[in-house]
Amino acid sequence: MPWLWREARLRDPDGHHVCLYHAGVNRRFPPWRLATAAVEPSGDALQAITLEPVGVVAGGRVTPEDDEWEAVEATIVLDGRFGADALSGLDAFSHIDVVYVFHRVDEASIVTGARHPRGNSAWPSVGIFAQRAKARPNRLAISTCRLLGVERRTLRVAGLDAIDGSPVLDIKPHVTEMGPRGDIVEPPWIRELMEHYWK
Repeated sequence: MPWLWREARLRDPDGHHVCLYHAGVNRRFPPWRLATAAVEPSGDALQAITLEPVGVVAGGRVTPEDDEWEAVEATIVLDGRFGADALSGLDAFSHIDVVYVFHRVDEASIVTGARHPRGNSAWPSVGIFAQRAKARPNRLAISTCRLLGVERRTLRVAGLDAIDGSPVLDIKPHVTEMGPRGDIVEPPWIRELMEHYWK
């Protein structure tokens, strides 16, 4: 499945490139334009999908880690094409769902079949769609995190398992009624994997 990445710097509402300052260092946080092509079961090519990030993660961890995400704080900065009103009312929610891209994952490492989660042979080899590994087709992630505050076009969050510079594709309020209904069933290995994921 081909990929096209194109850099586009954050812009303010007037269309000017934005230079962000974090931890006293002059830094740019480029979002990414992502295009993918898919194939229907019949073998016919589907129309390509283009996704333009709505913002970018700034701060928090700079490298991916497997565990202890609960206390990690970061910000999400909206792209300049959005005004502060895009976040109006979001501060009434305690949690948000964030869709973002594993932008550090190299295309050559993407898994399309089965693997042992985290390379641990003590856990069963399962298909990529039966686990939440980073090296997955389309490199997409979804995470529920705590919303600490909203300031104009910036969100302060905690427990977001994305790293500094991760392109954000969507932000939604977390709604309890949209969660699972009925009993949740999981294999034992996933509980072992997640034991220290948050703390």
